[in-house]
Amino acid sequence: MVADNPGWLEHCRTVIGAELPHMPSRRERGLARGQMLVFGRFIEVEGADRLASLPDPVLFALNHNNTLESVLVPTALIFLRGGRHISFLVDWMYLRNPLLGWLLRRIDPVPVYTKRALWGLWEEYRRAHLGESPLDGCLERLAAGRSVGIFPEGTRNPSATRLRRGRPGLGRLVLESTAPVVPVGIDFPAKERLGRVPAIGRMRLRIGAPMRFEPERGAYREVTVVRPASRERSGRELGAAVVDQVMHRLATLSGKSYPFGRPAAVTDTVSKTPFKQGGSHAA
Repeated sequence: MVADNPGWLEHCRTVIGAELPHMPSRRERGLARGQMLVFGRFIEVEGADRLASLPDPVLFALNHNNTLESVLVPTALIFLRGGRHISFLVDWMYLRNPLLGWLLRRIDPVPVYTKRALWGLWEEYRRAHLGESPLDGCLERLAAGRSVGIFPEGTRNPSATRLRRGRPGLGRLVLESTAPVVPVGIDFPAKERLGRVPAIGRMRLRIGAPMRFEPERGAYREVTVVRPASRERSGRELGAAVVDQVMHRLATLSGKSYPFGRPAAVTDTVSKTPFKQGGSHAA
């Protein structure tokens, strides 16, 4: 029985006793604790201590494996940060689901309207919102001091061995903001046995060291002021270099390869610790 498992009891004590000072609503605290009580024991986090010294805003970049992590990973990261919200880019259709949409709206999501609707009525709704730029929405939140989370692969990637090519929008977010980038690798241990990423299963999050990109941001600012005519081309080149660095770091953290671009010069290692939550993990 679950109640006889000391690991489960310890998990319950950790979640119930966790301080969430940045989540003032009792209902939100109860919802977050409820989600972590049910699902948190199936999430192992390495490098959670790195979240403690990270004030907002932060740009979290994560690889994307399946639908399950779209809900569980944001919840876990917010929980580990003491309740600080992270606005994630979210497929607009998830927000139309009554239960899932209600859960996702708790974190001020940034909807993405690229995927076509299955029914005509919703397709009209989608087209009416196509002018809303998700990248602009992210930049507005970062400028306001709020953290943002993105999946730069752009879609779910069930491959057990390699990442998809990173989207160029990540480069724009980095160059046009000042927030540090924190790569978060999502790994499923069962993929080694199955040869693919499972739809449901235990997951391991590896929190990477913050990436600052000061040289790239400085070069982009210089181009913008001194050589505005070449801003677009230089921005693409600088952005591509940024994307390559982040994606190669994500490859290391997620246990996959990234067969595109140039490898990052800096490797990343994280301390292997089980999922924990408490005052030590949130500033």
